[in-house]
Amino acid sequence: MEIAGSHPGTVVGTAPGEVQVRITRISGCASCAAHARCGLTEQKETVVTVPTSRWREYHEGDTVTVEVGSSRGMLAVVIAYILPAVVLLAAFVLCHAARLSEPLSALISLGAVALYVGMLFLFRRRLDRKFELRIQPIAC
Repeated sequence: MEIAGSHPGTVVGTAPGEVQVRITRISGCASCAAHARCGLTEQKETVVTVPTSRWREYHEGDTVTVEVGSSRGMLAVVIAYILPAVVLLAAFVLCHAARLSEPLSALISLGAVALYVGMLFLFRRRLDRKFELRIQPIAC
């Protein structure tokens, strides 16, 4: 699998066949030389659940790398950014073609995007299986 992204993390919990890994995501400001002075650096901790193989054991405190494949990364971009924009524009164009007023067209378009997000929520378990993560131990 070609790797699209990898993030270092720390194992915070284990269960049979899976581990919970805490990843600290840092905004782009963290790479700026002046980030310590401006105070705008944003760090967000996320805990992800990653399936593991039966032959490898992880323990709390282990340092690991969480990886996602590049094809899955592109699929995530399409689902999260491109499709909502397409739904919004298509709904607006259809409403405008039906000669609805612009405010009503805008409301219907936003409703279509809300419906899209609701569908994503309903099918979140199926989507979770498509975005399977891999975990790699980091040698100390």
